[in-house]
Amino acid sequence: MKNKANILLVGLVVVAAFLAGSVWTKMRVGSEKVKTIEKVEEEIPASPEFNPPKSEKPVVKFFVMSFCPFGNQAEAGLKPVYDLLKDKVEWQPRYIVSRQGQNFVSLHGKQELNQDVRELCVLNLQGGEKYWQFVEKVNQSCDYQTVDKCWTGQAQAVGVKTSPVSSCQETQAEALLAAQIEEVEKYQAYGSPMVFVNEELYDGGRAPEDYKLAICSAFESEPPECATVLSETSEAAVGGCQ
Repeated sequence: MKNKANILLVGLVVVAAFLAGSVWTKMRVGSEKVKTIEKVEEEIPASPEFNPPKSEKPVVKFFVMSFCPFGNQAEAGLKPVYDLLKDKVEWQPRYIVSRQGQNFVSLHGKQELNQDVRELCVLNLQGGEKYWQFVEKVNQSCDYQTVDKCWTGQAQAVGVKTSPVSSCQETQAEALLAAQIEEVEKYQAYGSPMVFVNEELYDGGRAPEDYKLAICSAFESEPPECATVLSETSEAAVGGCQ
């Protein structure tokens, strides 16, 4: 009986030793896994900061389609920066259009193409302040199916004179659209939106604060307005129209 008890005791000790060794091995392997993961994370390089060439007056060239929702998102992010910095920056909106045979086309149809022209006409005839007000109002109240009838009311609401815009659309559309195509091809800007700051492509966030930081980083000497913190939220998920 005593021998049986001794044998049973030895068996229990062996089993206990085996289980203890197994647990220790799992703990060691788990620890090694954690260390390996930590090492990999440490080796992933941080995203480089946006560092465009510096200038006294940065040039912001942004390519959109007048009814691409992601282009409208970029415009909504850029407008507060325009309101903050005004003519301390040279703002250059560009519109993504193409040719099919002898015709100009825009992704969302003829009415979008017409609105591209009208927005350029407002910029050229009535300046940046009216341009941004007009674009914001149209984006809020019109769409690519209604804008040919909708735009006049939005223009009048922000003090844009509609008669010169209509005349410009009738007489200058072809020249304006041809100039857009040249720019699109030069910059290979086939997706809306694409934003260049001093010729450097910006591919970061689209909240007003994101754009402000990117543009302010292009000044040789930042103006005091750059200390103002703008909204850090954006209207929609990041994407684009092509």
